[in-house]
Order: sequence, then structure tokens, then C-alpha cells
Amino acid sequence: MKAIECENISKNFYKNKVLDNISLTVEENVAFQIKGENGSGKTTFLKILAGVDPDFTGKVLFYGKDIQNFDKEYLKKVVMLPSLPRFYNDLTVLENINFYCSIYSVASFDVAQNHIVNSFGIENILNSRIDELSDGFMKRVSLCLGFIIKPKLLLIDEPYNFIDKNIKKVFDEEIKKLLANGSTFIFSDNNMQSYDFGTPESVVL
Repeated sequence: MKAIECENISKNFYKNKVLDNISLTVEENVAFQIKGENGSGKTTFLKILAGVDPDFTGKVLFYGKDIQNFDKEYLKKVVMLPSLPRFYNDLTVLENINFYCSIYSVASFDVAQNHIVNSFGIENILNSRIDELSDGFMKRVSLCLGFIIKPKLLLIDEPYNFIDKNIKKVFDEEIKKLLANGSTFIFSDNNMQSYDFGTPESVVL
């Protein structure tokens, strides 16, 4: 079944064309990689798929329905994690997790999510303020959040930035579980590397 269908997606920033008639299809339960040079529009394209950038021409269908007709219903099915994590600095890690869970109507953090937190090694920083964390730990928190929410569509801009090979292995294993449970994963990554969750389909922007 087709999870995402993009039809002639174009986007301009003033007079600069960032995306030019991009058409592609992403089947459900698969990983799909967005490639391209810096400035090629990878992040912009992910924002369009996430429904947070409506200023484009063309059409994006989610399971056959135009995402611009979904409104909040679509936004609750999708999580986009930016390359540089963004949280509320004056809140703790746990408070941030619970805040975003409430937005997605997901139960607050409990013991059921401990395996994710433990696997990513953030169990000892749950009560730390976000502004006390390194970029690496903020990235771990961001990735954990995606797996706690378990969206139908997970979008991540450069998921492997700021993480080491051990956390990469944990991430890839969680992606396999997410795909097996019916979700679709779309990400940007220009690095030539292997992925434990399999060989993704890809497009170059």
C-alpha cells in the first residue's frame, strides 16, 4: 500500500527554486532515504511531508488523501525530528517528553518505555534540564521521543548526526521494530553507510 505519494512538488524561496517538480511514491512499512547536496532542499522537502510547510505547489497524498485536507488529524500521525533537536530549555528531559506525548495524545512516560530510554542511555538524565545537555544527549532524547510516540510516519533530518556507532545500532534496531509495526520511515542522510534496518529506497534531490 502507498503511504506517501508526491505529485510535482515545487517550492521557491523568493526567486530561488529549491524543489522542482518532485514526484515519488513511498510504500508503507519501508525506509526511504532523501539524498542531495547541502542546500538541495532535503529539509524543506521533509517539512512539506510533515505538513508544517504548506507553501508549495503540487500535491502530497497520505494513504490516498491530500495532507492539506487532514489538518490536525494528519499532524498527529506524523513526527518530524530536526537535525538539531529543539526542546524547551527550562524543562527537564522527562517534562519535555511528557509535553510532546500530550500533544500526540500518547500516555505519559511510564515503565513500558523504559527499554527505549535504557537502550539510548538517557535513564540517568530524565530529571536534568535540557539546557544542561550536550548536543549528543539532546539527539538521543529526540530519537527516543520518536519511538515513544510511535507515529504512522516518522521523518528525521540527518538522524545520525551527533550519535556514536553504538547508539546508531540501537537506533537501527528500533527502526526495524517501528517498520514491523506498520510505520513508514523517511529520512535525509548523505553519508555512504550501511543500515541495520535494511537497504532503503532513495531519491536524490
